[in-house]
Amino acid sequence: MFILNVLILIVSLFFYKIYLGNIFNFPNLFNTLWLLMIAFSYQNILNIPTPSNTTYLYAYLSVVVFNISSIIFLMKRRNNNDKIDENSRLNIKSKYNLWTLFFSSVVSFFSLLPSLPSAFQLLRTSGFHEIRKEVFLSEDSGKMLLQWGINPLIICGIVMSVVLLLNSNEKINKKFLVTILVISIINCLMYTIIFAGRFLLMICFISVIFEIVIHYKGRLFKIFFNNIWLAISLVLSIILVIVISNQRVLSNLSFWNMTYVYFFAPLNLFNVYIENPDFGKLDDLFNGKFIFSGVYTPITVLLNRIFKTGFSIPLATLNEVTSNFVWITPFVHMNNNSTYLYAALRDFGILGLFIYPMVLAKYFQVVYNNFLMNRTVFTESLYAYSLAMLVFLLFEWMPARINIILAGVFMYLLYKSFFIKLK
Repeated sequence: MFILNVLILIVSLFFYKIYLGNIFNFPNLFNTLWLLMIAFSYQNILNIPTPSNTTYLYAYLSVVVFNISSIIFLMKRRNNNDKIDENSRLNIKSKYNLWTLFFSSVVSFFSLLPSLPSAFQLLRTSGFHEIRKEVFLSEDSGKMLLQWGINPLIICGIVMSVVLLLNSNEKINKKFLVTILVISIINCLMYTIIFAGRFLLMICFISVIFEIVIHYKGRLFKIFFNNIWLAISLVLSIILVIVISNQRVLSNLSFWNMTYVYFFAPLNLFNVYIENPDFGKLDDLFNGKFIFSGVYTPITVLLNRIFKTGFSIPLATLNEVTSNFVWITPFVHMNNNSTYLYAALRDFGILGLFIYPMVLAKYFQVVYNNFLMNRTVFTESLYAYSLAMLVFLLFEWMPARINIILAGVFMYLLYKSFFIKLK
């Protein structure tokens, strides 16, 4: 089965290379992630048992639905005679006003600063694991504001600065852009220490990598040698992720084994929920409330806090299951990373395995075509960021979180502000 999945992946890569004109595109990334995860799950690595046939059926079904939907949506847009140039380049013709991007990075810095001393104190005495536990137990509204508002601003600062730097010309103040990027990187490190979380660091890191691939079409070494500061930042990000992971892990796994579990074992955790429907609460459906709960959840939280309404929060209800550690072998346990398929089943039942991949395919078709037909700082930033989000769908349905949605909204608002003249 491993060889079969690899062969299917190779066929997919060549098909979309011919169909879309380049090998690095959203269907190929989706297929690579999922087919490799399925392929490795057959190998019993670390003595992790092979998932059930039902689990494989659900996974393959999602891949098939996503690909068919993507082809249909892309074909429809092309039949409308839209002008699409797969080899187009972002051309900065106007002089941007970057002060709003600078202000947002400075606001983020001073918003994070008050929480840093206590985080450092806890880090010095107890490590990242205790910081993370304190974050989970905290009901501090200030921390919630940082997660909902500052988190997406940091993503915007890093991704948009890198896009501008890679595409900059004589009209762009590169030193000013580097200043913004450095502040944004510092903000990302501060946030990572305060929350002991790896997501922000990883999403920024992966988004930047994908932006480099998009811009240089695989010639990664050129940008690294020409921009040594970026290479150093990426290396430091990897080191920090390793340090946090080693301190937060609760099992006696090496870093590389833990990395394998993190990226290739989510299907095994999903299998636990499938094989134990009562534990997975698969009969407790959200009936469509979860798919856009990134918008629904913050409204519900505010209503509950202000008016004491007591409305249920789908994300919190889902976390009642996913936050529990599950032993997938006598030596390996994990939580949270059960793939977006679990959210699809909890939301619509089996129908969710059709609805969720179709929604994903439509979203990416719109983002991809806008990126090709109207290559701007916003469309390129959103495309790189969205591709990075595909990686995290191996773990959960990320649009259930408001900061994920707000990152895209803030990218658009910041881009529009580039053309505003400040008095």
